[in-house]
Amino acid sequence: MNTGAVLLAGGRSEQFDFYDADAGLVFRQEAFFRYLVGPNEPDLLAVVDMNKREVLLFAPVYPEAYLRFSGPPKTETEYKHMYGIAALHPRETLSEVLKARGIDTLYLLEGENTDSGNKTRTKPDVHALGLAGYSIDDKWLHPVLSECRVTKTPAELDFMRAGNLVSSAAHVWVMRKVRPNILERHLEGYYKAYATTFGGAREVGYDCICACGPNSSILHYGHAGRPNDKVLREGDIVLTDLGAEFEGYVTDITTSYPCSGKFSDKQAFVYDAVLAAVESVQASMKAGVSWVDMHRLAERTILDRLHAAGIL
Repeated sequence: MNTGAVLLAGGRSEQFDFYDADAGLVFRQEAFFRYLVGPNEPDLLAVVDMNKREVLLFAPVYPEAYLRFSGPPKTETEYKHMYGIAALHPRETLSEVLKARGIDTLYLLEGENTDSGNKTRTKPDVHALGLAGYSIDDKWLHPVLSECRVTKTPAELDFMRAGNLVSSAAHVWVMRKVRPNILERHLEGYYKAYATTFGGAREVGYDCICACGPNSSILHYGHAGRPNDKVLREGDIVLTDLGAEFEGYVTDITTSYPCSGKFSDKQAFVYDAVLAAVESVQASMKAGVSWVDMHRLAERTILDRLHAAGIL
């Protein structure tokens, strides 16, 4: 371990190209890189020297034509102040810097996201980077970082609270704007406007789900094929599943309420059954309790309500 270093690659510019257009999509950093290093910028490499306990950042040297459109990159002083790195180097000096530090083993990120089933897509190409002579370990890092991300520091908890405050306030703003005869996408627009303007959250964590009436039964409504384009009608239930991304931390909040401001008897019954399930889970949650058991508790609570009402 004394001569080892973590080599981590961030997201690449070409991953956000908009087909053959000369304008790309808004860049969003790969989650492990954002967590460990911080910068939300493309084409960066980071080295964590585990012997000296220092983080080194490696950035591209941009051509003059790029700088005319995008302005100058951050200086080493700015990166040090914002992210606590030890030094900034050009990408092409990576091998030279590693050799100067006596590093002979590189730990690379490769693994599977157990939620999505997708594998990491930013593993550095050591041959393309001129690092073919190093000992490579691509098994150790992913489980270690995954476990680190599960346990939050006090600073991370503050960011998460701030993000949820922003997201919650944006939901309330949307509620105040809801009325019959507007489009679902108006709710999306209200949410994004509030989260950005008053919360400093430029991005959302996933497609905005603003569903009314029967659309609320579609779990991931709001995608390109169903782009929040239905008109809200009197008597509809509105379901909004919206989450702002605040400094790399994604929120996920769902609300349901009547478009007209008042539940029908049937709507109120369903709402109260789900609310009872939520409250049952909240009362039972604690360290060591199985997530599966909480899921079953929620289902059982709803089924009990349906059985008591004679529906089941």
